[in-house]
Formats: sequence, C-alpha cells, structure tokens
Amino acid sequence: MVGLLISCTACDHKEVSILKTKNLLIYCGITMVKPMTHIAANFEKEHPHVKVTIVQGGSQDLYNSLKMSRQGDLYLPGSASYRTDNLKDGLLGETVFLGYNQAALMVKKGNPKNFSGDIG
Repeated sequence: MVGLLISCTACDHKEVSILKTKNLLIYCGITMVKPMTHIAANFEKEHPHVKVTIVQGGSQDLYNSLKMSRQGDLYLPGSASYRTDNLKDGLLGETVFLGYNQAALMVKKGNPKNFSGDIG
C-alpha cells in the first residue's frame, strides 16, 4: 500500500512539474513588443504554470527563425502581407486579427509648434 501511494505521489508531482514547465513562444514584430510584453506579464500572473517567451525583431527575420526552428506558438508580424506571403510554406495555422499599427505624431502639451493633422 505504501509503495502504491509513493508511486501515485510521484505521478502527481510529475504532472505538476509538466504544467509548470509549459512555454508559450511568441514571435513578435518590433512595433508590438511593448504591448505584448505587458500582455505576457499579465498572462503569466493569471497562468503561473506558463512561461511566455517573446522573440522580437523584423517580421521577415522572425519568420525565417520560426521556419528554421519549426517551433513557436504565435507569429505577430508588422503587416498581414508577411502571413499571406509565407502561407505556401505550410507553417502558419489559423489567423486571428488582433489589431494594426498606426503612426502617431506626439507633440508637447498645447502643440507649441502648431503641427496640423496634415503631415504630407
């Protein structure tokens, strides 16, 4: 009976250990790193058994890395074109639209240099 309990306890610890070592690998375009780092930190707090790793860089460089390693969970390129251009390789699965990049011009309070919305 004691041997059986030890075996079961060992199995339980092994399962818990597996849960604690779960990794989520995200390839993230450079413009989305800051918000994704914040999201990853919150996710890890809510799911302490998951470690989120963010690989950052240019979208094509990231794709080349995931193509070589054949590992990863999320690919967040700077443009949808990277996904469509690389579909032929068969590495990218389901797509979900998360958002898009938009340029913004930041000015001092009161806009002392009178920048207008027309920057063209």
